[in-house]
Amino acid sequence: MINVIIVGSSRLGLDILQLIENSHSCFEYVFSGYVDDQGPAPLYQDVNMMYLGKVKDLIVQPKDKYIIAVDSVALRIKLVEFISGAGGNFLSYIHPTAVLGNSVTKGEGVFVGPYCFVADHCHLGSFSVLKSRNLIRKYASIGMFCLLAENALVGKGISLGVGNYLGEGSVIKSVKTSFPVEYSGLEKENPINFQWDHIPWISLN
Repeated sequence: MINVIIVGSSRLGLDILQLIENSHSCFEYVFSGYVDDQGPAPLYQDVNMMYLGKVKDLIVQPKDKYIIAVDSVALRIKLVEFISGAGGNFLSYIHPTAVLGNSVTKGEGVFVGPYCFVADHCHLGSFSVLKSRNLIRKYASIGMFCLLAENALVGKGISLGVGNYLGEGSVIKSVKTSFPVEYSGLEKENPINFQWDHIPWISLN
């Protein structure tokens, strides 16, 4: 069993908890509680989640997995620095119903929810969250700390910068959906070795 602790008391943490608990992989995880500087949160009391105290009182254990569940991107970054600096590790999770294509690269602490589809040669940045039924088309890149709500779509070749939020049903398409001839063999390469800046994609920062 993997012990999971939620840092923060936003709706995001509760959504992730419920998505995992409702999946076939729920028996692999136990949610021992949450920490938050504002004290016990009614949202978590409704699901009988134990309040473990403030962040500064958290004793980070390397064997535990942490989920950062706060709305502010700046605060999420600070919490990641605090926990990783104390030797902590973060939960990375791919829902059993999600589909990831060939040569998809992922950072640390990525969450991919139910019925998401990530096409070939995409990148999911660290601590990015795909809630559910998201469609990420080929060659797209999701930046660190991005959050995609339900049914959001990211078009072919789109690159989302750090901390972007796509609301429910959002659609971002590229104005250029075909690649020049010199990039036609792109799928044969290792995505980690790509010179991303040299590829003519739209970048939303």
